[in-house]
Order: sequence, then C-alpha cells, then structure tokens
Amino acid sequence: METITGIVQSIEKGVPQLAQSCFGGFIKEASQSIQSCVSSNLDKMTTWLSQLTNGTLSKSDFNFLLNSELDLSAMEVLKEKGIAEIQLDNFKKGVISLVENAILSTIP
Repeated sequence: METITGIVQSIEKGVPQLAQSCFGGFIKEASQSIQSCVSSNLDKMTTWLSQLTNGTLSKSDFNFLLNSELDLSAMEVLKEKGIAEIQLDNFKKGVISLVENAILSTIP
C-alpha cells in the first residue's frame, strides 16, 4: 500500500501545474476532481500495478485501461466552470500521462 500512496501523491503533486498549463487556473477544482477520480479508481490502479509488475498486463493494455476509466465525468466541476472540451481533453491526456508515469516509475 505504501507504493500506491506514493503514486497518488505523485499524481496529486502534478495536477496543479497541469491545470495551470491547460486552463490558466482552476487549480483547486482540478485537484478536487482528480482526487475524486483517483480515489474511485484506487483498487483498479492497485490491481494494474500488480499485473504490470508480474507481466500479466502490457503497457499498451494499461494505457487502454487508463483511457477507459479516467473519463471526463470526474471533471464535471471543470465543465461547469466553462472549460472548453478541447482543454478538458488536453487535461485528461495530461492526467493519464501523470498516472502512467507515476505507476510505471515504481516497476523495476
């Protein structure tokens, strides 16, 4: 569980800079949305980490799972703030990259 805690902290640490880059602000809203999204997918991320480590899940399958699970519904607050869909798509891609990098960096 210590590894997952570190992964979550790494993701949450990267969100403010990503929000600033994609939206020019909305850091609080973005952080809250991503915390919600990560916490609702924590069990899945733990499973994926285990599968990646033991080789039963490929990196491309992992990327597919991330894209499937981290949808824009967790970012409803940002939509309500009037953030354009293209900005939300760029933010989502950035979040997926944060998650991928955080998880893959723990695998030897």
